[in-house]
Amino acid sequence: MTALGLTPKQREALDFIETSIARGVSPSYVEIQNAIGIKSKSCITRIVTALKERGHIIHLPRRSRSIALANDRNQALDAARYRYLRNRPANAIGNGGVFAGMTPPTGSGGYILTEDDLDRAIDEAMARERMQ
Repeated sequence: MTALGLTPKQREALDFIETSIARGVSPSYVEIQNAIGIKSKSCITRIVTALKERGHIIHLPRRSRSIALANDRNQALDAARYRYLRNRPANAIGNGGVFAGMTPPTGSGGYILTEDDLDRAIDEAMARERMQ
């Protein structure tokens, strides 16, 4: 075991995950498997699970390529929100889209959103879309 409490293969997998995320894409299990020279899918699953249990990585729910570094969870969520909005026409973001069901503050004549409000609205819109 290394100083982080990881086996050499776990450390190798974590290094590969960190490098991939630094390049802007979360690696798939197969990419991790190939990078560290593991033949068994169940073995790579155990390695990734161990990294999650030790708090080095997290999985973002209901997303492909969902491995993120535990200390970068907010960055990973922001990237998912950006990808969601980037793939929508402008009219999908208005009152009938991302902000559906939200009511503007009384007497404001429009929306005054904090960053947290916007993040919550996008997360709820993504969840509604997954349910359809």
